[in-house]
Formats: sequence, C-alpha cells, structure tokens
Amino acid sequence: MRRFLTAACRGIAPFLAAAMLLFAITAVKSFLEIRPAEDYQDEGTHTFTASSGYPTTRRGHWQKQYHRYSTKYVYVVEYRAPGGWRWRRDFPYGSAGKAAIQNRERVERQVFSLTGENAYITTDPGLTPQSYVERQQRRYLMVTAVCLAVAASEGAIYLLVRSRRNPPGEG
Repeated sequence: MRRFLTAACRGIAPFLAAAMLLFAITAVKSFLEIRPAEDYQDEGTHTFTASSGYPTTRRGHWQKQYHRYSTKYVYVVEYRAPGGWRWRRDFPYGSAGKAAIQNRERVERQVFSLTGENAYITTDPGLTPQSYVERQQRRYLMVTAVCLAVAASEGAIYLLVRSRRNPPGEG
C-alpha cells in the first residue's frame, strides 16, 4: 500500500505543480486587470428588494467517472432597487428563493458605477471604491502566494527525495 501511495504521489505531483503555476498565472493576470479606484463612482448604499426568480442550472465540478461536469440546480432571485439597480443572488433550494420573494426580502448593497460605461457592480455595504479595489487585489495576491507556495514546496520535496536517492559523491 505504501508503494502504491508513493507512486501515486510521484505521478500526481508534476501535474499538481503545473496546475498551481497556471492558477498563479491566471491570478496575476486577473490582478493586473483590476481597474483603479478612480474608475469607480460611489452611487451609495441602496436597499434591494426581492422581486422575481427563476430556476436554472450552473456548471459544477468535474466528474471523472462520467467524463463531464456535474450540473447544479439553483434558484436565482433578482433584487431591484429604486433607480433601476439590479442584483442577482443564487439560492441552493427553490423553496428558499421563493420564500425570499414572497417575504419581499430586503438587502443592503453598495453600488459602484464604472465611469464612462453603462455598467455597475454591487458590493457589501460600507466599502469605498478604494477599499473594494484593495480587497480584490488582496484576494488575487493571496491566491498567487498560495499557488506558488504549493508549487515551491513540491519542488523542494522533489529535490530532497532526489538528493536522498542519489547522494552527491555518487553518480
């Protein structure tokens, strides 16, 4: 059993390291695509009210045995605020989403519009454009750091195992 696990780890390690490097590259690319805080205009905090909903599917995780992605059913509730602002939220169960609509659930959201474009984003209340951008940057830097740390530790383990197998004096 131990030989099997060792062989499996040796076989998986290069692919895991490559995947971590790809994730790190993607995170750096996303970090560089973050707009500066000056591109966002604070539209204030608005109260969004659940108004309508519909069931839909989302792509889930990869299922190796079926050679396809799983399907996840969610109930999407659309919230509206005065001024034409809209925000959507996924509920895992239709009953929870329908209850939110029936009870006219209210949610406070911060709205930032993109200057020069007819687009906006909604975030947690209390954020400024600067704090929103900083939070996004921290997230991408954290993902990059974790991915690079995993890849580096795999490389260190590989070199350690290799040096134990082939001592410096031999070879």
